[in-house]
Amino acid sequence: MSITTTHAPDFTKIMRRAVGLAVAAVTAAALLLGLLAGALGEGAPEQAQPTSAPAAVPSSAPAVAPAVPSEPAAPSVEAPTTRTVASGDTLAGIAQRTGVPVELLAADNGVDDPDRITAGQVLTVATPPSDVVVVTEGATLGGYAQQHATSVDRLLELNPQIADPDRILAGAGLRIAS
Repeated sequence: MSITTTHAPDFTKIMRRAVGLAVAAVTAAALLLGLLAGALGEGAPEQAQPTSAPAAVPSSAPAVAPAVPSEPAAPSVEAPTTRTVASGDTLAGIAQRTGVPVELLAADNGVDDPDRITAGQVLTVATPPSDVVVVTEGATLGGYAQQHATSVDRLLELNPQIADPDRILAGAGLRIAS
């Protein structure tokens, strides 16, 4: 007797989506708890200290991870703004443009699947916590660690949602503390 696996790819796809949504939910909860703690005065998040760009590396030196692209300016702290989703927009792209992590955008707007937003949808864009940056495309944990004068191990401690340190997602929130 043989077992057919014609539906295995569907199951795998469903499981990957479930894991992705679980990670996004945990990250959003952690970010929201940080915001709540800051609002209640229970240890407001520390400000990330800007650092200078790394010095040029001589050509004889071994290759290192690419530098972290400059981060977008955080929105004003006065009040949340709104943004209307345009055709072709993604939540990750909006996160990168606004400086607000995908997890926070999804949580604030009741978006269950960050891969499914529609043109014309109006999103609330709140101010992100000061100790969270939005991961930019092509960035590495090593690059963020260097830029913020910390270690990859420390970033992993602050961001338990990261399952694979070699794979961070553009648009995701990354908690930074030196």
